[in-house]
Amino acid sequence: ASTHTQSTTTTQSAPSEKRANSSMSWSDFEGDAADSGTSASSTPDVLVGVCRVFSGTLRRGDRVYVLSPGYRPTAGGRGVSTDIITGLYILMGRELERVEEVPAGNICGIVCTNNTLATAVTVSSTLLCRSLVNMYRAAVPIIRVAIEPEDPRYVRRVEQGLLELAQTDSAVEVEVQDSGEHVLLASGEVHLERCISDLRDMFIRIPFRVSDPIVSFRETIVDEAPSEKALELAGLSKEDLVGRKSVHPIAGDACIVTIEPLAMPNALIAVVESATQLLRGGRKRDMSAVARLESRVNAVLDECGGIWPSLKGRIWTIGPRKLCTNMLVLDASCSCAGSSEWTDVFSRLRGDSIARSEIDTSRSLTLADIDNGITTGFQLSCTTGPLCDEPLHGVAFLITSIELRETSDVADVSGMMISSAKAAFRKAFLSRACRLVEPVLLCEIQASSEALGSTYPVLYQRRARIISEELKEGTPLFVIKAYMPVLGSFGFAEVLRKKTSGAAIPQLVFDHWEMMEQDPFYQPTTEEELEEFGEENVGNSPNYVRSIVDAVRKRKGLAVETQVVEHAEKQRTLARK
Repeated sequence: ASTHTQSTTTTQSAPSEKRANSSMSWSDFEGDAADSGTSASSTPDVLVGVCRVFSGTLRRGDRVYVLSPGYRPTAGGRGVSTDIITGLYILMGRELERVEEVPAGNICGIVCTNNTLATAVTVSSTLLCRSLVNMYRAAVPIIRVAIEPEDPRYVRRVEQGLLELAQTDSAVEVEVQDSGEHVLLASGEVHLERCISDLRDMFIRIPFRVSDPIVSFRETIVDEAPSEKALELAGLSKEDLVGRKSVHPIAGDACIVTIEPLAMPNALIAVVESATQLLRGGRKRDMSAVARLESRVNAVLDECGGIWPSLKGRIWTIGPRKLCTNMLVLDASCSCAGSSEWTDVFSRLRGDSIARSEIDTSRSLTLADIDNGITTGFQLSCTTGPLCDEPLHGVAFLITSIELRETSDVADVSGMMISSAKAAFRKAFLSRACRLVEPVLLCEIQASSEALGSTYPVLYQRRARIISEELKEGTPLFVIKAYMPVLGSFGFAEVLRKKTSGAAIPQLVFDHWEMMEQDPFYQPTTEEELEEFGEENVGNSPNYVRSIVDAVRKRKGLAVETQVVEHAEKQRTLARK
């Protein structure tokens, strides 16, 4: 194989699920196995990455650099590994044709010795090359299942199989929860079925159990008065509320905080959520990207009107770190707003530090003493909401006043700060009307005119909302577009095929998050509502959102209010015969 002395080979690599055994016999790969130092019998699978050659010529046997998506030539060698190309293939439908070299402008399959090709890496013959842009992900993982082996001795094989699946499918995410469960996240029901099939046939190859699909939800608020049930859950009363604000002691009585929860506008949510990667990044951040984000946030705050323009430069932090859809804001009217011990989130991203006082003396608390406790408590409260421990979505906690008092032991107070701050934010969340947010899919159905009558009832049963219906030009087919909740999409394709005898073809893609209008704490109170639901069913009214919240809480092992005895007024006779 020739060396790259005159040209630079740069490829954008995105591993696919194409396997060597799907198109040719294993004897054809004996040469590749020999080059990598392993036998064909000990290598049951060969991972073929799909890449495009942008410049130079890619040759079999080349030693190349594998650059991660965040690699920069000035970063000091971070995110770089070396590998040797052991096989090059031209993709001919289902077949793989082996070649010795691939010139620029072609798409090919590539096999490396150490199997270092991860999702969206850049392969180059020189380190003086910036990593190409990361792959765009149109699908968001929203369905989760837990994977565990039937024999606990094979846990390591399950872990390795899940990692290999995530390497071959860019739309898959793998997580290990605090309980030790290995969770697989997929983009939809069909995608999940394909992932489970690949795990069983190619990656794990041992018996394993799959839990029922788990749908992710989020919690939010609306600008309405809270229900009595929500206030009871928060341990508050209507007398404790001053308008929209509520007063909460933190770390005993060492700090008194007044919090006003606000529902964020959709435009502001979209801006901060799009910057999740920047906000989650480490110490090495692009300062120009931080400046652009700050200008975008300030522009959106001006467009929102109302109280939002006055909050420019007052954003304390954004969370939770995995989603970044909520904000902690310090009001300008707060007595601590002009303190040098406080900086906004963008100054923190730029690396500005906070001047902290000594904490080994008896003195009054300062804002620097409570900074870490308040922000960490905010992050924890945003990660697990009070309804069913799901992340918060689109909530801004506005701190209007902070009263710092003298304490005998500042270090002891700092230790209690995080847990009490988390409880304060959860109570403040319940001081407004709560709502549940669910993921929604865009459903596109192609159906003939004869199948339309059978298609609409299936959509309505799944709580789908039709947005358009038009005749496809040049064909006798109608195209129906509708929004369908993920919770109602399980088994939808199979039911639709049965009802329409295969005359309707659905396609489901994640579209957005949508708030459910019904209050999870709703109880019938008016005379018309009591007449509709019945006085005997007041404590067990048909609240669909509440049933979802109870199901999620029961799955997570949280307390659920259930009616132990049903129809207690009916007589039960045990006859002996």
